[in-house]
This record gives sequence, C-alpha cells and structure tokens, in this order.
Amino acid sequence: MIGIDLAHRLQVPIGGTILCYSPLNLNMDNTLFFPEELILAGVYDTGMRDIDDLIAITSIEMARDIVGLEGDVAQAIQVQTENPEVAWREAKVIQKALGREYHVKTWHQEDQVLFRTLQTEKTMMFILLAFIAIVAAFCVTNTLIVVTIQKTREIGLLKALGFSGGQIKAAFVLHGLFLCITGIIFGLLLGYLVIQNLQGMVALLARFGMDVFPKDIYGLAEIPSRIVFTDVFSVVTTVFVFCIAASYLPAHYAAHLDPVKAINQE
Repeated sequence: MIGIDLAHRLQVPIGGTILCYSPLNLNMDNTLFFPEELILAGVYDTGMRDIDDLIAITSIEMARDIVGLEGDVAQAIQVQTENPEVAWREAKVIQKALGREYHVKTWHQEDQVLFRTLQTEKTMMFILLAFIAIVAAFCVTNTLIVVTIQKTREIGLLKALGFSGGQIKAAFVLHGLFLCITGIIFGLLLGYLVIQNLQGMVALLARFGMDVFPKDIYGLAEIPSRIVFTDVFSVVTTVFVFCIAASYLPAHYAAHLDPVKAINQE
C-alpha cells in the first residue's frame, strides 16, 4: 500500500506493479541489489503529506529484504498512545523498559521545528489581534466622543441638577462597557461558527479556484482546529481592557464639562 499523493505522482492503478529499489545500492559499491516487484493492493489517505507521499506499507519480510536486514529484527517501532498529549509519559516508561541502548522519541521531538514555527505564528497572531483590539478601542472612543459632543447640553443639565462628575463618568464608561460586551459576544459567536464550518468554507473557496490551504505547502489535507479556552480568555480580556480604557477618555472629558457653558452651547 502507498499513500494517495504517491499514487497520484506515480500514476499507478490498484493491481499495478511498482519496482522498489534498495537504498543499499547507494552505499555499497561492490554489491548490487535487484529491485523488488511489488503489486499495489491499496491506497491509504492519512491527510498528511509527509506520510501520504513518502511511506509505502508492505510485509515486514519484504521490508527486511529491501533494506538488507537479516533475522527477526526491525530498525524502528512506532507506538500509538490513547492520549497523544501525554506521549512523553509513555516514552519515559518505554525508555526505562528498553534501556539506554535504544533511543525513544515522541512526536513532539520529531517535529520540533514545526512546533516552534507554529508557536511563533501563534505569538504573532496574538500581537496582530492586539492591534485589531486597539483599532476597535479607537472606534469606541470615537463613538463616545461623538455622543459627548451631541449630548453636551444634556450633560450640563444633569450636572446642574446635581449629578456628580463621577456619576457622569460612570454613565459613559457603562456605555463603552455595553459596546465592548456586545462586540465580544458577537465576535465569539462568529468565531465559533467559522470554526465549526471551517472545512466547508475552505472547500467552497477551492471550488472558485482559491486554494487557501494547499496540502503540498502545509502538509495537511484539512485545517486542524481546536478551541483553547485559555487563548480565548486572553483575547477577550485584552479586548475588554482596551475598550474600557478607550471609554475612559471621553468619560473624563464629559465629567469635567462646565455646566453653564454646556447648557449655553448650541
């Protein structure tokens, strides 16, 4: 069996033959290893390019013959755990059982470069979201400034009736808080809907010739997604703090208006 990408690249149908050459021909000058003729029995699709385009599955006896191993031996054994997040724990148990003469690596260690790249992208994405939150905060500030200018006489009237500057400031901060909470709720709902329908959206864009997640570049057939509540909390907290800070400036301005000038303003 071979991966779907390798099958497409070789253009070999089910039941066709494949010549598999031994890699030992590259290392030994005085010995020639003849290729093995294999019959393609099936095609698998894991959704990962590094596997679907590089790995062929055959009997262990045939694999030993191709790589020049004799006896009941193997070069490597892969172990699948029920919970991939704690593979390091199982690796310690296996390492202790096998001893130091064997080398045990987890999938985290195998793909360290990829995970470091993803961590960098995640950090940059958070910085980008912070700038977007700042832009949203400026929108809240502009909205409240417009409200302050439009309601200048009403603010002056309230202060003339005995409302304190703190009460006026609290009213504008609550207005900004309402805008902030409304935006956060709609943003969370929209983000959740996008995640739930992400693959359908990608497939729809692909129909129009826009392949936003090509497998040959990213190595995956689908965009993996998972809601991490700590990340959601950090983003929501950042947006909340920025919006509250943005509503304070017009609130402070409204709280310090002169009631006489405010009432007389046209």
